[in-house]
This record gives sequence, structure tokens and C-alpha cells, in this order.
Amino acid sequence: IYLTQSEKPFEDLIVKFYPLKGKDATYAGAARLYRKLKLDSGEVVPLKVRAKDNPELAYAVQSCEIRMRLGWKPYPTPVVEQTLENEPEMKVKIPFAKVCEIEKDLLQAGVDKAEICLVGWNKSGHDGRWPDSFPVEPKLGGEKGLRNLIKESQKMGFQIVCHSNAVGACNVSPNFDKNDISIDEKGKLRKGGVWSNGQNYRFCPKRYYQKFSKENIQKITELGFRGMHYIDVISTVGPVACHSKEHPITSKASSEYWNRELADAASLMGGAASEGGYDFVAANLDFGLYITYNLNPKNYPKLTDRYVPMWHIVYNGIIMSNAATDTVNFPIKEKWAQLKVAEFATKPTFYFNSAFSDKLDMNWMGKNDLLCSNPEETKKSVAAVKQGYELMKELGYLQYEFMQDHCQIADNVFKSVFSDGSEIITNYSQAPFEYNGELVAPMAYRLFKPGLWQRFVNLF
Repeated sequence: IYLTQSEKPFEDLIVKFYPLKGKDATYAGAARLYRKLKLDSGEVVPLKVRAKDNPELAYAVQSCEIRMRLGWKPYPTPVVEQTLENEPEMKVKIPFAKVCEIEKDLLQAGVDKAEICLVGWNKSGHDGRWPDSFPVEPKLGGEKGLRNLIKESQKMGFQIVCHSNAVGACNVSPNFDKNDISIDEKGKLRKGGVWSNGQNYRFCPKRYYQKFSKENIQKITELGFRGMHYIDVISTVGPVACHSKEHPITSKASSEYWNRELADAASLMGGAASEGGYDFVAANLDFGLYITYNLNPKNYPKLTDRYVPMWHIVYNGIIMSNAATDTVNFPIKEKWAQLKVAEFATKPTFYFNSAFSDKLDMNWMGKNDLLCSNPEETKKSVAAVKQGYELMKELGYLQYEFMQDHCQIADNVFKSVFSDGSEIITNYSQAPFEYNGELVAPMAYRLFKPGLWQRFVNLF
């Protein structure tokens, strides 16, 4: 239940207490219990089970995620309330034909398995004219160019999907209607952020689903996309009530409509992805782009000692994820960020043109970026993806396993334990660390796979 400070609960609140004892009296024990409750209720199903009859999901589990921002209008925007007359011109960065060239470079480098997500393929680029996705942006190659890219990508063995939106609406859209916008408890239009498309307004989830959802998702599917279709924002914000007199809904109902969005995408294209890992979409989310916005110890709140990966203990093996904004493009980030990908065994995730803001401090995924405006940039970017792909080949099997335990075993040394008996020791210290008679180098990780006896024990 999501409530603003002035809203009253719309149904009874029930609190249940679960005592934790012995070895379960830890954060890992609390997370294991919560996972069990979710599994026992049938709300969530392990990836191992879901992937058996879902080839798109099985492919995604064992591949890198590569997002490509193809084009966008200036951000921060010089025009807050945009119209068709004053809309800023879109920056063209990666036309559809160029995406195909990058994919060929990836294949040549040995990256033969990846899910490509196109960001900004829609009219006016990323965050162009929501809720309008169509027509496909002509400056990138139009619908003909996009359909050709999809076919060629699939021929090369890549899974290709796209980025869409079901949350925001902006004035520049010919379909913008204030009557569709969520109303807050004060009777005002609920505003979102100011992005490339100007001031965003938050859709009432019920109105979006009734007016736009089915037609939009169907048209996107008909382009030929297959894989984990990405719907922006949904899993990184809490659903709130709409107080409109015409279409009032509770926050619980809002969450139900957003879950329908994800479920529809999955039924048509094979899976659903979104920006974060909020719990209310766990039943319908296959991949979260980042689970937290900040893992950098330098930026922890004053009362914080360290980041505790409870989400990963609950959901690893159920929902694919990338650990944080810091770990997007991790091979070109600081060493600690690279190690977090291993420590939590999360999905290697990459983003061409992740730093799209004209103000560097507004790029929440970091300043280090994958670029492709010339052959040298493309070569470096492909090399970074290849490095991540090698990690995927080593640790990718753990996407199917639950994280059973996580603890600190020495100063700046952590142990992650998985349901098949695999262990990852991550050493953030400046000295080697000995574990099971083996040395783990400073600022490095080491995977310890279970032996035959341990694998036999795990079956029971």
C-alpha cells in the first residue's frame, strides 16, 4: 500500500511477526524467509521453472543486456512545456543501420549472445512524445529501417527489444489530454519530472490501460520484437492513488494496472523488464535495469555502514537484475563497481549513450560511457562489452540459483553463497585473503564451484 502523508489507509493493515532464531537471525535469514513466503504463496516462480517453456526468457538469462540510446532531444530541455511548434530538434546518435554495424562488430569480437534494447526508436527519440510511440522516428531510418534491423539482428542470433513508456505524458503529444492525468489529494494534476520532452505528467494507470495500452503494445509487437520488453519507470516508483472524480483508483488498483502492463508485454513478446526492482511488480517482472541508484560507499547516508543485499537474496533466481546505476557499463567503471557485479552475481548490463545529459552531474549512470561516433570509440565500447560477456559466461549460471547467504567474513571481504553450493569471495581489501586454502587477490573476486559431493548433497 503506497500512501502520501495526507492520505488515510483504504483497507485494514495487518502486521505479522516472524521470529528469527539461530543461524536465521541475520539479514540473510530475514530475506530467505521473505523469499519463502513469496514462493509458497505462488506469487513468484523461479526462473528455472519459467524458462523451461519460454525460449525468450531462457535466452535472456544467459546473455548480456545491451541498451542503445539512439536519439534524444536536449536534456536539460530549453522548453519545459513543449508543443509541435516549439519542440526542440532531436539529436541523432545511432541510426538503425549503425546498430546493425555495431552488432556485427560484437559478433566479430566473440559476443554472440546478447539482448539489444533500443531506446529512443520512437517519434522524437528517447522520451520524445509520450504516450505516442509512433510513427517510428524517420531520422533513424523509419519503420522500414527498424523492421530490417530487427530481422538482421535475429538472423545474427541476437534477441532485440525496445524501450517504451506507460507512466508519463507530455504536452507535445497530439494525444495529450489532462483528463487522463492522475489527480493528487489536493485536486491537482500529478506531475513527474522534466525530461527531454519537457514537463511530464503522471498518467492515471487505469486511464492509460483503457485508452492506450493494448493498441500500443500490439503495434510494438507487430514490428517483430521478441524478448524482455522494457516499460520505463514502473518498477522504480511506488504506485499512488488517483483522486479524479471521473476515474478514482487506490494505489493498490494502480499497482494492479501496472502489473497488467508488464503481463501483457510478457505474453506478447516473451518477457517484461523495467527500471528498478520494486516489490509490487515481482510477479510480472523478469529484469530490473538497476536495483539501487547508488552503491558507492563514498555517497552512503551518514548513518549507513554498508549496503546489505537483501533484495538479491530474495530475488536472485527469480528476477534478473543489474545491481545498481554504478554497475551499468561496469568494465569501464571503478574497480569496486566491477566487483559488485561478481559479488551479487547480477546480469552484465551495458548502455551506449547512457550519459545523455548536457550537464555531467545529471547523468545518474555515471560519466564513463560507451560511445560509437567513430571506429575508435566503437572498438573500445565493443571491447568493454566483450569483457562483460566473459564474466557472463563464468557466472551466468548463477542467474538460475537463489542467493542463500551473504556475510562479511573479514574486513572488506564478503562471501556470497548460492543454492547450488557455489561461493563467491569478494576481496575489497588491499591484501590477499586466504579461503579454503586458496588466495583471493586484493580488489578481486574468486568463484568456488561445488564439488561432486556438494552437488549431490544439494539435490536433497
